[in-house]
Amino acid sequence: MALRPVLGASRTARATYGLQIAGAGTSLPDLVQAAILKPLNAKLGQACFSLGAATSDEVGVRFDAACGDKAVLARFETNPPAALYDAPPARQTSVLRDPASVKKLRV
Repeated sequence: MALRPVLGASRTARATYGLQIAGAGTSLPDLVQAAILKPLNAKLGQACFSLGAATSDEVGVRFDAACGDKAVLARFETNPPAALYDAPPARQTSVLRDPASVKKLRV
């Protein structure tokens, strides 16, 4: 399950990704914060990603070095998809059949 406004992604260089994002009428940094970083941080259980410098068509994202711990990074594999954290409860339970997984969304 993808993050809704992300139409496409490609790796362009070491630790650099190019994203195609939908979302007219919203500033790019606000869109990245609300639709990408917030769900990823929810999945990891802490504020690992934050906005960096931004231009009209580019937004930098910082990753907190403290989140490089293996236990934190393991949440990428063990926690539900980031897009489900802000989804309505009916959508969460329709996608996740395991009650333990649904519970992770509500922590």
